[in-house]
Amino acid sequence: MSIAGVLRLDCATVARIEALTNALPDRRVEPRRNRPYIVLASYSQSVDVGDLDACLATATNRWNRLTITLTDILVHPGNPAMLGLLVAPVTDLLHHHASIQRALTDLPTHPSFEIGTWVPHVMLGRTTLLADAIEVLASIWTGAVIGSAVSLDLVQLDPPQTLSSRPLLG
Repeated sequence: MSIAGVLRLDCATVARIEALTNALPDRRVEPRRNRPYIVLASYSQSVDVGDLDACLATATNRWNRLTITLTDILVHPGNPAMLGLLVAPVTDLLHHHASIQRALTDLPTHPSFEIGTWVPHVMLGRTTLLADAIEVLASIWTGAVIGSAVSLDLVQLDPPQTLSSRPLLG
């Protein structure tokens, strides 16, 4: 997973997410290198970035800002475990995800981003202290966070770099 199409979130929502990330007991395991975002699709480093960017521009040129609701804490087991926030899968978000998948059918995406299997979320970080991290997050979680997606970005994930950014309308 090297190149991704992501929805960037507004500054107030990012600040709330980063407060949760900073509270993790071992956040140094994987420090945040990019602002929090929602990954819509992920592609191999071998893709032609210019072609991918042009396809995204065509597929998304009339997208409006989306209201995003972060509904709950997500735990994906592993070593280290991944912690995130679930995003309510509202119709507009699912439509945007599906439109990218359909527009870029010639580019295979990671199976977890395929239509019907994608679970929209924002990653907080990874941890080897899962029980401690869950306890901390549960103690500071105050309920749903409502914000907005403000741009569609094409990002390189490692090393982190924004390759293009398209503000959403509205």
